[in-house]
Amino acid sequence: MTCADFERWLDEGKPASGPDAARALEASAHAESCALCAQARRAAVEIEGMMSRATPQASPAFVDRVMARIEAEPRTVPAVPAPPSLLYPWWVRSAAEPASVLAFLLAALLAWRIDWVGAAVRLIAGVARSFASLVAPAGAAIAPAADHPAIGLGYLLVCALPLLWLSFVLYRWAERLAERRSGF
Repeated sequence: MTCADFERWLDEGKPASGPDAARALEASAHAESCALCAQARRAAVEIEGMMSRATPQASPAFVDRVMARIEAEPRTVPAVPAPPSLLYPWWVRSAAEPASVLAFLLAALLAWRIDWVGAAVRLIAGVARSFASLVAPAGAAIAPAADHPAIGLGYLLVCALPLLWLSFVLYRWAERLAERRSGF
């Protein structure tokens, strides 16, 4: 047994019965050969003796007075604070949500630059036409309807689905982050 093991044995309360009987014998043998550990063992025994003698006993009258005061106090249920998100009106809460802010910014951007929608539709139609030419069998004609605005808008809507999913994931992530910070 080392000095560190002996200190650990002292910290555990010097167990001497059951499966720890062998450790108690080792600790005793180590304390006989190590002056520092013998001094630590004497100090532990002395502290335990002082603590067992110094346990104050409360008088029965004191206990009765304390219990009477406890019973006389009115029992109140502690108020649970409302989550911070419920303290504000619905329009403030919705304005603070990441998905609402993202939707508002997207709507403002579209209103400001409506010509970008047409450019996005043409870009997506071009990508779809390129993909169709790769997938189509050799010599097959690609439908000229790919340049039609309705087809392009359909492509734009299909591409919007992953963006909606990504905004939902972003929203849930921000919600978990806010819950962790607020403790709710």
